[in-house]
Amino acid sequence: KLTAVNAASGDAFAYSVALDGDTALVGAHLDDDQGPNSGAAYVLVGSGALWAQQQKLAFAAGAAQDEPGSSVALDGNTALVGACQPGRPR
Repeated sequence: KLTAVNAASGDAFAYSVALDGDTALVGAHLDDDQGPNSGAAYVLVGSGALWAQQQKLAFAAGAAQDEPGSSVALDGNTALVGACQPGRPR
């Protein structure tokens, strides 16, 4: 079971997930840390059966309704975090 250290129940943690080897990139597009639905993505690294949060990714100038984490992709050390504009389809 993958969890984030500071994810709240309404963050939509794991709305999107990408895996590459022992690294997971997990989207939480409804995270509210920088305003309602300002979004985030989490980098988690696994070792055997244990997984640990390595980083929380959010826009430096995040704002309400940005929703990064609505889509994610991972390839080696490169992470892509998609955002959804309000009123646009996901």
